[in-house]
Amino acid sequence: PIRRRGEPAARRTTRTSRCIGQKEVPGEGLCYVYEDGSYCRTVIDGEPVNPSWGITKAGKPRKRLAAACLTCREKKIRCEPSLPKCVQCQKSQRTCRGVGSQQSTPAPAVESPRTVIGSPLVPITGDISMDNNHFDHTPTNASQEEILDSMRSAAKEPIPYSSTPPIVTGDLRTHAMRDRQRLKFGHPFFKYFDSERDNSDSPNPTSADSLALAWERDPYEADKELTLYLLETYFTHIESATYCMFPKKEFISWVKNCKNKSQDDRMLLYTILAMGSNFTFDKAKRAVGKQFAAIAHHAVLSRFAKYTLQLLQSRLMLGLYYFARGKSHDSFDLSGSALRSLSALNLNSEDGILELADDGPYEYDFDRAMSLECRRRTFWAAFLMDRYNGFCGGTLFVIQLDDTFVRLPCHECEYETGKLISTTPFFDNDVVDTSIPHPESLGAMAHLTLVSAMWGEVLSFTTRYLHRPAHKYAAAYENFYTTILTRLDKWRGSLPPLFRWSIENMDVAIRDGYAGTFISLHALYHASIIRLNRHVRLDAVSQSTQSRNLAQARHHAKLLLPIIASVGKRTRDARGCDPDFAFSTPFPGYSFMLAVDVLGACGTLKELPPLIDQLESGLECVDELADFWASGKAQRKAVRTRVELLTQVARDEDAKERKGNCWRLEGELDSAFGRTEDVVYGVGD
Repeated sequence: PIRRRGEPAARRTTRTSRCIGQKEVPGEGLCYVYEDGSYCRTVIDGEPVNPSWGITKAGKPRKRLAAACLTCREKKIRCEPSLPKCVQCQKSQRTCRGVGSQQSTPAPAVESPRTVIGSPLVPITGDISMDNNHFDHTPTNASQEEILDSMRSAAKEPIPYSSTPPIVTGDLRTHAMRDRQRLKFGHPFFKYFDSERDNSDSPNPTSADSLALAWERDPYEADKELTLYLLETYFTHIESATYCMFPKKEFISWVKNCKNKSQDDRMLLYTILAMGSNFTFDKAKRAVGKQFAAIAHHAVLSRFAKYTLQLLQSRLMLGLYYFARGKSHDSFDLSGSALRSLSALNLNSEDGILELADDGPYEYDFDRAMSLECRRRTFWAAFLMDRYNGFCGGTLFVIQLDDTFVRLPCHECEYETGKLISTTPFFDNDVVDTSIPHPESLGAMAHLTLVSAMWGEVLSFTTRYLHRPAHKYAAAYENFYTTILTRLDKWRGSLPPLFRWSIENMDVAIRDGYAGTFISLHALYHASIIRLNRHVRLDAVSQSTQSRNLAQARHHAKLLLPIIASVGKRTRDARGCDPDFAFSTPFPGYSFMLAVDVLGACGTLKELPPLIDQLESGLECVDELADFWASGKAQRKAVRTRVELLTQVARDEDAKERKGNCWRLEGELDSAFGRTEDVVYGVGD
């Protein structure tokens, strides 16, 4: 029979039973349910109950453990029971002797969680089935043992907790500032976290119970000032740059005013705050951001059985967070699961996007039109991430152009103000049709989507056709070369005047907050042509084709350098731009490295001094990116090394006498292709 955790048997020297989930129990409220059939309330007298620690004999939530395993006692470290080992012994892979251990003679265990003494026994009846957040309770004639078997089976998957949030006191930001040097999990918000844990980007820096309890707390209610600060940095560096999923005003209003955020809502909010923390120079805030990422990662891993928009968005942003931190494996896993969620939600088609109730309620308290656009932009954010981040790790694209049946994003001003959102044309793998009724309805994200699609086509073709028969390669390459260049030039010609390249437009973009998108538009255009011309099978094309390609690759590399240099700090300051502006969009850093790789391979001595000056200016941009992105650190190191070599060449008088007017360096920066497929490093002098 199912019993309360207050029975005398719960205090005997037996092993603590494992919590397998939560369930609403009539007369008790929300309760933790344990493997042995017992249960206890999740909150007693306004205080949350830790499901692993239990309650005292007085029926109060236990604040700390009355007993520790012998291993932790000998090490004089804090013990937190768990199965099959305590948390510390699991972490250090030691033999756990005592509480929570299945490997030794049971020691006197901590008192198990129980309900308030004297509360009536209420049997758990019903069909236990999983939905997105909790056990579902519907009447059934199943036996108690059958119900428990079902719950134990379901417990093999992580179950998200949905208990009442823990009571948290203190200002999160202030405490984090006091711990600036130590950077441990000591903030009141994380009082359940194990202080012995290392401060790392690992998705498991704390016990699952601690993460689950923290997940139940709305971060805005815990610290309004810090939450709004991190939201501001997120919108400045992510939403206004590339991945524009949310309207800033409406989203922040929802964060402030919604008092009953769901588990999925809090999961997304923790993810966004973690991403925002990546763009602050305050070490304490970054440390708190890592903890937010741990909570978000726990929440994402605990979610199953039902796909939601918040889950998809959380996976995307958490994948981007780990990409920024240099955790490529975690990033690719999360990005891949996000793209599977995208497919499950059918967001690659307008039919799937329109599967939204007419009367709501909608996510984030948006109206229906804004909710539809949010879903549409979520798809395009995933599309852009697939094109940007995938190739860096050598992975194939998941979203195929032939399977994309979605309208382009509307103009950002329409989305942000919440006015009537225009009907935009469908993506048709081509440039914008200027004959459409409202071409001005397309904003920066729509144009970025179009050029990113062509960048992806260039990546795919130059990779795939290396494996085609040599006798078919030349004709196929020339056909693709002509077609894609025509489309790229048409796209460039279709840009609104404010998006066309000029220093004046660059300064307007910095002032109005879309500099990242503005630079990315032109970086993608030139990077596409550089890659198209550089990587060709030398054994399958004529020498005249090689000469043409080399000249075009160098030409567009020269055009790209001043674009990147224009956002260098000294150059910005000389033009009187906003001194608080910091460039943080990662793709231009990669495109700059491509240009350096091409122009830093060979040239004339006369061109070398101005080239070095341009590279130094561009390095200032990469220096800023390195503050936020692990990829920027690698690019900075590669470019600096090349600049040093070029400086040596410029100073080497003996080399000038031996080589005359020309110079050449070996060793490409981008080694994705071999010398036989590289017109810059593979051709003779």
